[in-house]
Amino acid sequence: MHSVYHNIFLRNSSTGLFIFQKCIYLILFNHLLACEYEKTSSEKNTFRTIQYTDDYGNKVTLKKNVSRVLSLSPSVTEILCAVCDTSVIIGKTPYCNYPTYIKSKPTVSSYPINREQILALRPDVVFVKKDMFSESDLKELNRLDIPVYSMRFDGIEDVLRNIVVIGEITGYKKKSQTLCDSLRAEIEKLKSLPCTHKPSVLLLISKSELYAFGYKSYATELIDVACAKQAVDSTFAEAFPRLTQEYILKINPDVIIGGKHVGLETDFFVLYPALKRTKAFINKKIFSMDEDLLSRPGPRIAETIITIRKFIK
Repeated sequence: MHSVYHNIFLRNSSTGLFIFQKCIYLILFNHLLACEYEKTSSEKNTFRTIQYTDDYGNKVTLKKNVSRVLSLSPSVTEILCAVCDTSVIIGKTPYCNYPTYIKSKPTVSSYPINREQILALRPDVVFVKKDMFSESDLKELNRLDIPVYSMRFDGIEDVLRNIVVIGEITGYKKKSQTLCDSLRAEIEKLKSLPCTHKPSVLLLISKSELYAFGYKSYATELIDVACAKQAVDSTFAEAFPRLTQEYILKINPDVIIGGKHVGLETDFFVLYPALKRTKAFINKKIFSMDEDLLSRPGPRIAETIITIRKFIK
């Protein structure tokens, strides 16, 4: 009887050991399978995304096939329109008005930023001109998993470079490079024109408060290429300083240019009669132009230079 129980015990022990070993093998197999799946998924995600570094050193991870783009800056919207197919651009701000077809796109509030509107449009990337927004606004968009690419526009090279960057990100690299090369050639041609005398130019932004394009703004380089010099000196830290009548009289510009809303040809000098003593007013070198050309560093930058040059002749 004892041997019978002993044989049964051995048989059951062998069977238990076999089942235990099988369970261990199954667990190991499932673990290896899970690791392999995770590795494959990671490789797929890496394959489908690409990381960029924006103009302020921020790492921005985007889909490789970006197909839904939004700009919260009119100047960048103009670049998108010049480079991308219209179907790629999913919205605009209330201030985006060029080219005219952009007006038919859904409107997104940019001042203040309407996060709900942006989320509803499901952009693959949002382009911004960073100096137009607070750091907290941009961080909030990132917190909502909305990729934000911040751009700097301090001069002509920034404009040309960012045209190509937008082309690379959106898949229109060849078209963007062609536009960049064309603009560069046009600007180089303007630089080569005879330039014997450089009058000082004051570019006004507003009339209720005397804001102007300062020495540290991108407009200084445009003025230089147009064969003139920036009237506002480098003492201001701001790119767009608020001036006084006394300061304007001190620098005494040869030419004053402003957007049409500044009212240089209507009520500006009624509000500021003292400025009639400037050389610009005395010599009838007061001009109005499209404020969008003045304020938007983008694909119309050569047109802006040509317009300024025409005024100072």
